[in-house]
Amino acid sequence: KGLPPSAHAISGAVGGAFATWLFYPLELLRVEMQKTPPPSSQEDDENIKHDNEPPETNLECFIRLYKKQALYRGASAMVTTMLISSYITFFALESIRRSMATLKQGGQQSNRQQHTRQIHQLQNHIKFLNYILPKSKMGSSLLASTITGVINVFLTTPLWNGTRRIMESDPQPSKPILLPCINDEKQVNISVLSIKPEPNLWEMMYQIRKDEGTLQLWHGTVSSLLLVSNPAIQ
Repeated sequence: KGLPPSAHAISGAVGGAFATWLFYPLELLRVEMQKTPPPSSQEDDENIKHDNEPPETNLECFIRLYKKQALYRGASAMVTTMLISSYITFFALESIRRSMATLKQGGQQSNRQQHTRQIHQLQNHIKFLNYILPKSKMGSSLLASTITGVINVFLTTPLWNGTRRIMESDPQPSKPILLPCINDEKQVNISVLSIKPEPNLWEMMYQIRKDEGTLQLWHGTVSSLLLVSNPAIQ
């Protein structure tokens, strides 16, 4: 209880980031399995019907990502997002809980050092807040968790959208590079395809803002606000 909110925030952020990095291949596997296949033409649909190929299993998807050396594709963006999100969550939650506890206690320790007029004003505000705040410990914890979740959603939704884009993207080959090669005492040029480097989180967020607008960074905020009830109840 004596630790400041920043200490809780740092420990929670580091723990969350480490757990995210450790189990990231499973998270990427979940994203890959949830991908919507691109729309195909009628001929492709007929060919698929004739082939009757079963859908890709989790193990097959994991092996495919392993062969592509893509099990940690987007891991840096996910760890960065989780680090920031966890820090905001733990810091806000601990700060709100302490503020609510102070208000419930009536602010006696701070009021002793105030003038008489300020004491009466603070007491009136405290009575009003005590009337609003939940009486039970579980209700106060639920309210603090809900407020924390709302704050976290508004501050970190752009980070999650950028991370999701990186996780769903496939490495694309860049323009071919012509390299000289000596063959039979003659110099010829061969074409070599190189893979574009994976964009970092901030580059992806800037690209979304540039191509689709600033509001697109907060796409899905309403759905995320509805999901605030899940961690709040936990």
